[in-house]
Amino acid sequence: MVEADASGSLRDELRHRTAAIHRDLDTFVSSTSAFSTREGYRSFLIANAVAHKEIEACVEASSAFPPMKLPRPCRSELALHDVGLKACPGSAHVGKELHAATDAHLTGIFYVVEGASVGSRFLVHKLKQNQLVTGENIRFLSGAEIAADRRWKALKEILQRSDYNASQRAEAVEGAVAAFHHFFQVFKYYLKS
Repeated sequence: MVEADASGSLRDELRHRTAAIHRDLDTFVSSTSAFSTREGYRSFLIANAVAHKEIEACVEASSAFPPMKLPRPCRSELALHDVGLKACPGSAHVGKELHAATDAHLTGIFYVVEGASVGSRFLVHKLKQNQLVTGENIRFLSGAEIAADRRWKALKEILQRSDYNASQRAEAVEGAVAAFHHFFQVFKYYLKS
């Protein structure tokens, strides 16, 4: 179990404890053709569809209480729409199997997913510069349909108000780290340098 730091907000702790894996994931994705070629962007969307589909299944299968409901349409559906697919390719799990046994663990997973949704919007400018996005293939990254900004703001408030004890904070960190590892594994499988 990861030791938690009880000083500061849970959001601050999650940001601090996941900084290295977050940076490594961003560096890896930036080293691929995800934002420079149409095929790379298509692979990026498929990877996101697969990763989010598995996270959505984890949340729905969990008996723990998530900090907020999953958006509708789901992120996996938006990514699939943007590549013109109705279902995720393949049936094998390529990411780290996620299990969320506690509310705190789910909170950590949501921290990664909601943060990524807001962060994705900043990629839109780069993709437009490279002429890789149109009004038809930008639903996933724009976040407009799922009110990504509002969802992130709500989650930040939840994290600021959190009264988790040290053990629960450690579980939230474990959930966030597991989610980052999950994305990393799926992206390594689908994205090429």
